[in-house]
Amino acid sequence: VLTCAVGALNGGATATVTAIFTPTSAGPFGNSAEITVAGSTFHTSSTASTTVSDFAMSINPATRTTPAGTPVTYSITVTPSGSFPSNVSLACGAGLPTGGTCEFINNPITGLTTGAQSRVLTINTVARVTTTAQLHPPSGPLYASWLPVSGLAFLGLGGAAFSRRKKILLSLLLGFMLAGIAMQFGCGDSTSTTSTTTGTPAGTYTVTVNATSGTATRSGTVELVVQ
Repeated sequence: VLTCAVGALNGGATATVTAIFTPTSAGPFGNSAEITVAGSTFHTSSTASTTVSDFAMSINPATRTTPAGTPVTYSITVTPSGSFPSNVSLACGAGLPTGGTCEFINNPITGLTTGAQSRVLTINTVARVTTTAQLHPPSGPLYASWLPVSGLAFLGLGGAAFSRRKKILLSLLLGFMLAGIAMQFGCGDSTSTTSTTTGTPAGTYTVTVNATSGTATRSGTVELVVQ
């Protein structure tokens, strides 16, 4: 019961009282109003009725499985309660995977006066690509350039200016140098490999779908399994 105080009215004057109600379900609603005048036995009443429309949303199928990079589709059906003349807009909410996008065909739905209407929802994903890179540290060619020089130096030891002992010492030093070069070649053969993967990761995703008309929103979810 809502009580409104109109206040004093002059003879022949009119007053309008507007009551705003927010329905909690669809269907026909009736209302009545009574007017009394303080200090008198005056009493009158009036009635009015209206029909409240609503809509619901359903999704089929509830789950889809797809390899990354292949789109999947769902059927979104909006069903009115009675005649629903307003537009209904469809959109994806939270839950889309990395790189995922959603698209609707013929969106929004322009009125539901003739009954339920369906729209196709397409969810796109991105194919996964793995890129492998190898890092090679500088090695062989620089050290290999020492080999002919070392060989020439070794041949030069045969001159008469060197004693046998000096030749032996220089031969040992040359051997150590060649061994060091060989070890450098061994170290230069090591490589470092790194891999980078892009695209939609594998997993199960729950995506929210919203149907909105004015301030009314009806929501549902779809499950997307990306392989």
